[in-house]
Amino acid sequence: MVREIYRLFVDERLSLNAIIVELEARGIRSQSGRERWSRSLVHSIVSRETYTGTAYMFKHYATEPQRGRERGDYRRVRNSSRRQRQREDWIPVRVPAIIPREVWERAGERLAQNQRLALRNTRRQYLLRGLVRCAACGQSWRGQFNTGYLYYCCGGKRRDGRPKGERCRAKAVRVDRLEPVVWDTVRGLLESPELLVAEYRKEFAHRQAAAETVGKQRRKPSAGSRAWPTRRCAWCGCTGRERSAAESWKGSWRRYSVGVPSWKRNWLNCGGLILVPVRRR
Repeated sequence: MVREIYRLFVDERLSLNAIIVELEARGIRSQSGRERWSRSLVHSIVSRETYTGTAYMFKHYATEPQRGRERGDYRRVRNSSRRQRQREDWIPVRVPAIIPREVWERAGERLAQNQRLALRNTRRQYLLRGLVRCAACGQSWRGQFNTGYLYYCCGGKRRDGRPKGERCRAKAVRVDRLEPVVWDTVRGLLESPELLVAEYRKEFAHRQAAAETVGKQRRKPSAGSRAWPTRRCAWCGCTGRERSAAESWKGSWRRYSVGVPSWKRNWLNCGGLILVPVRRR
């Protein structure tokens, strides 16, 4: 599959969207088993150096996120963000090669060429570029010049080998008609602070509810965890995972024994780790 995608992109000179249409027409599923392919997945395949036979370890390091710290939210792991290291700090690892390096380099050259010729580099500026979504298909709208006027049109109208029945049929809207409507709405919000506060509270409540839902799903035991008993230590009641987490405290906990909870001391003092099956409630 990887070789075929590179062949379509490098030799056949198909675009990423055209490759998606070709793969879906052939009934080829993605790596996750889905019938639908995404543009980001195809882009990651044609730009991944691992397929040439060289992978890299320690490309990123954990760090504290720059945004969201002012909210004061509780974080179990403080360094929850990642940043990329300098390339000279990467550690190369040899893996089985799928494509020659020359083919990967040609794909990279074409990606760079597409970036230079992208719509973001157009001579005309569109105020709502990338901000407007189609109500019919959900794709973003892009600017287009036609017959002396500037238009916003749906990205789903592009052909790229897609059958006519699968293209979006939303009509294009002239720039001078859409932008004033959006700007009047924004100006009305700026002139009415109470509306901004109401929208902020609505968005905050929505995100808080979503976070609580995710937390409940994480705490909810899966079907497999209900079927099999959890093994706990007969002396202190710790599980194997909790025992592994407590091992990191060895050697240093005695120096800070005042601040170490009693239950964590029990983990560390437990020498035999006699595990007995205890079912979840």
